[in-house]
Amino acid sequence: MEHSSDAVSINDETFRRHGITGVYSPIGDRSAQQATVALMVEAFRTKLPVETRSESGFAVSTTGMAHPLLHGGLVVVAGQPYFRNKALADQASLQGIAAALATGYLDYSQAIFQQLYGSFCCAIIDTSEHRVLLAIDRLGQNSLYYHSAGPALHFGSSAGAALAGTEGVPSLADQGIYNYLYFHMVPSPGSIYRGLGKIPPRITLYSTTSSVSW
Repeated sequence: MEHSSDAVSINDETFRRHGITGVYSPIGDRSAQQATVALMVEAFRTKLPVETRSESGFAVSTTGMAHPLLHGGLVVVAGQPYFRNKALADQASLQGIAAALATGYLDYSQAIFQQLYGSFCCAIIDTSEHRVLLAIDRLGQNSLYYHSAGPALHFGSSAGAALAGTEGVPSLADQGIYNYLYFHMVPSPGSIYRGLGKIPPRITLYSTTSSVSW
C-alpha cells in the first residue's frame, strides 16, 4: 500500500510537539529518577530534540530551554512564551526565556507566571525551598499532567508521559468517564485516570514534600 507524502508530513508534524516531563522527590535516587524520565520522554513521543537535566532530588526533560536557579534548582519551559516586562524581555532575547524566568522568579516568586504570555508549559523546581511550581499558558494551548505519590511528584505534557513514571496500571476514574461521555471532554483539574490531575489554565500548582495545592 502506498502512502502519500502529505500523509507522512502530517504524521511527522503530529509528533513534533513541545513539552516537559519530570520527577521530583527529595529522597529519590538520582539514577532511578533519570531512568524514570527516560521512560516519560519515550511515552511523550516527540520528534523534537529533548534536553534532560538532573540533580539530587529531581530529573527533568524539555524540548525547550532550561536554566538553573541561583540558590539551587532549575527552570524548564517549552512552547512559545514571551515577556511584556521590558527588563525580562530584554534578558530573554539575550540569554533565553528560561534564564529570564529564573531571574523573574527571584523577584516575583510564583507570581512570575502572571508576567508570562504566549503558549507554554513550565516547571520551576526550587530545591532551596523544597517546592515545585507547575503552570501552563492562559488559554490552555499546552497541557501539563501530574501525579503525586508520597514525597514524589511526576509531571508531563501528556497523560501517558506523566503516568510512565508511576508504578502499576492506571485505572479509569468514574467521574472522568462521566465527564467524557457527557461533555465529550474531561475538564481540568481532573482527568480520565484515578490519581492523575491536569493543570488548569491560569492556575499554578504548588507542590511541597507534604502537599499539593493551587
